[in-house]
Amino acid sequence: MRAVVASSPATRPGVCVRASLERRPRVSAFARRRECFSSLNDNERRNIFAAARRDDDARAPELAAVKPEVDYLGYDEPWQRELVMFWREYASARDRTVRALVDVAETRAEMRDPVAISRAGDRLRRLLPDIDVCAVFERDPGVLRLEFVAASKRVLELQDVLCSSDMCRDVTGLIERHPTLLLMDDIEAHIQRAVDKLAALEPRCDARAVVHEFPELIYRIHSYDYVESLPISIQNMLLDSASEDEMRLEDYERAWNEREAADRSEDLFADDALEWTMDGYFEGPVAD
Repeated sequence: MRAVVASSPATRPGVCVRASLERRPRVSAFARRRECFSSLNDNERRNIFAAARRDDDARAPELAAVKPEVDYLGYDEPWQRELVMFWREYASARDRTVRALVDVAETRAEMRDPVAISRAGDRLRRLLPDIDVCAVFERDPGVLRLEFVAASKRVLELQDVLCSSDMCRDVTGLIERHPTLLLMDDIEAHIQRAVDKLAALEPRCDARAVVHEFPELIYRIHSYDYVESLPISIQNMLLDSASEDEMRLEDYERAWNEREAADRSEDLFADDALEWTMDGYFEGPVAD
């Protein structure tokens, strides 16, 4: 049955009143509103739209005044707040990471320029699409001066170091942990100097294998003057990578010397020892 619009002044335009209370199949609220709206003429529909626009216009100042408060992580300086918003939008950085990057900018003024950061970050992402730019800038802000062509060459050189016939490590993770490697002028020369220095500290080790496992030695090895000053993990690998033949010979000679020293401290011709050496079985003193 056709729905009609109530003629009472108290009834708002567009509110449908059933003409009959006869039982009808249950329908959804949306379907009832659609049926109601379709029963209106064009003038009634225009009145509904006009009323809705007036309501929206009346609430606009109120909605504009109620803005969600931005959490600036306790920072007050304008450049700090700008960086907080930049890192959240540019890299979807979490609060801990944002704090770390703002702390870096406290001592490195160049890290306060979002435009320069985004340019360098875009170059990094073109070079290594999956790289974490936040980790790179946090560890070495010098990457801001990165040149794409030179950096591409260094990545290929690093890949040669990291890849062997047995395995190939991901250069992206290495750059995230040690972004300084991207800033070296002649990385192959640095690699060779690191290998030579490590071989001088421990001649028996496979220096290139150690540098392959710990690429940070490419630029850090020159800070160490003796093996014991190296991190314990590198010391352990130095021992493991030493020549097995030399290690076996040294162990054999050491054991032989210890055995000879122990023999000299014993009287091999004592009665008990003599019986031991004759039949290989020692019963001990016989009781009377």
